[in-house]
Amino acid sequence: MKFPLGEILVTPRARQALAASSQSIEELLARHQSGDWGEVTVDERRLNDEGVTKRFNLVSAYRTGNGERLMIVTKADRTTTLVHLSPDIRPPLCPNTGALTPESQVVERSTM
Repeated sequence: MKFPLGEILVTPRARQALAASSQSIEELLARHQSGDWGEVTVDERRLNDEGVTKRFNLVSAYRTGNGERLMIVTKADRTTTLVHLSPDIRPPLCPNTGALTPESQVVERSTM
């Protein structure tokens, strides 16, 4: 059940969590790309399975060796895959403008 991952973006906190648990990002991306969605609900699993062919966003969740919840999301158009810790999904917003703050936009590019 392979699908393209596109550009792989990794938040600094996700990279730190993987390093702290001596886990490989390549291993988790391979699981995601093979259709092993990890710790998602039955409905999310069904949507992912359907989404591979119907071009929905694909979402996986895995625990690091230290128990942190790591999320992998591949966009519906398959141009980008984002790897982040679960709390990273609430980006900080500027109180004046509501725009994303610079620290919420910091990601590291990774290659597989």
